[in-house]
Amino acid sequence: YIGRGHYYTFSEAALNGHKDVRSSQNIFSDVELLSDKEMDVVTASSVLSENEFQASWVFIDALSPSSIVRGLADTLKTVSIVVLRELDFSPSLPILNMEAEMDCFGFRKISSFDCGVDGVRASIYSNLADCNCGSEKILPKASCLEKENAILNRRLSELTEKYEQLRSQKQKTDLMYELTVEERSLNESRVFDLASKVLRDELDVVFRRFSNLHSKRINSDLLYHTKHIESFISLQNLFIHNESPISFTGWPLSSDSAFFLAQKMLVGRYDLVIEFGSGSSTAMLAKIISLDSYSGEVSTGRHIISFEHENLYYSRTSQLLRMHKVEGIVDLILSPLARYDQDHKFYSCSQALREASAAGFDPESRVLIVVDGPPGQTNPMARFPALPVVLECFSECELHFFLDDYRREDEKEVLRKWANLLDGCGRAYTTEVYEEGKGFGYLVVASPLLEI
Repeated sequence: YIGRGHYYTFSEAALNGHKDVRSSQNIFSDVELLSDKEMDVVTASSVLSENEFQASWVFIDALSPSSIVRGLADTLKTVSIVVLRELDFSPSLPILNMEAEMDCFGFRKISSFDCGVDGVRASIYSNLADCNCGSEKILPKASCLEKENAILNRRLSELTEKYEQLRSQKQKTDLMYELTVEERSLNESRVFDLASKVLRDELDVVFRRFSNLHSKRINSDLLYHTKHIESFISLQNLFIHNESPISFTGWPLSSDSAFFLAQKMLVGRYDLVIEFGSGSSTAMLAKIISLDSYSGEVSTGRHIISFEHENLYYSRTSQLLRMHKVEGIVDLILSPLARYDQDHKFYSCSQALREASAAGFDPESRVLIVVDGPPGQTNPMARFPALPVVLECFSECELHFFLDDYRREDEKEVLRKWANLLDGCGRAYTTEVYEEGKGFGYLVVASPLLEI
């Protein structure tokens, strides 16, 4: 506790904070002050020490963050990233130039973007110590490459020596025997052909090994930059739209699959969504349903029923739904895997699906089923039971099945088995498959009372 202070609220929310920005050399003199509250003031470092955890990212969501940064001087030594709001004016104004002050604490600005208010930007600063750590990780790899290069150079020297020996042997042969011009020409050709072949073969091995090393490095860099682009876009949404980020790199559903589902949701207007395997997709589908423009209705009271068999992912999904304030849209059910038949284990979901179908669905009802579980290692064709289980409870509805991970042979076989099952019971259907990335399949089963 360091005394009493003020918190100012303005007509532009991005200017809110502990400083009256109207007094900053009349930069924001036209901004309207909505409130001025007096309150107790504590340092940021004391708050972090009371919670007994080590922060790796620090967000300073207040203008004139200089005093807060100085109060965090000791804490900043262990922080990797600092994100703060700052005024975007001439660096000649010392009270507005945070870049020089952050440099004193060992941080360098790596990016910035607009906050939606003229003169205010959100900036991202990176700890230079972390950059040095990155160099320490790269140096061992460079050392390995240098050793590999030294071995290859020695091999090339050995080949050159062999070639010189062959040439010397050929010269001695010319001196020992009196050969005709044709014979000498033929012998020379054979010797050089042999030497050239040996050199070409060895050089091919060298180039292939270097190509493989560079290919692995490029793929690793692409994945690294993809994750950073996703993180940067999430930060933009956080500052501009106050949207919590949803990641599609650490969870099973990929971003291209998520985009396909989002398009189907916005165009299709489903009456119910059933999901086997929860995660980022659960939050994304719920966010779409929460949009004012989404007019889908469902008589069960909730739009999404999601089944998850692992406690860890059940807790993570629950937290994700609360973070995005969409937990009221999803009936998230912890459903252990149980024996479905002699070949498969599947979610214990029959009772929940029967209760949902009892709410009243007609032939014009459209149900989306997202099949991203159970995991493939559960048993061969682990996701096959999804279609017969849903078909039993929603037999009269139009059913849309999204099957993730279609690039795997098991999922391709599942889609073929689904088609055989539908052919056997005379149900009309259409299929689409996408093999880019992880791939996915999309199967639409028509209502038996309506044409597809």
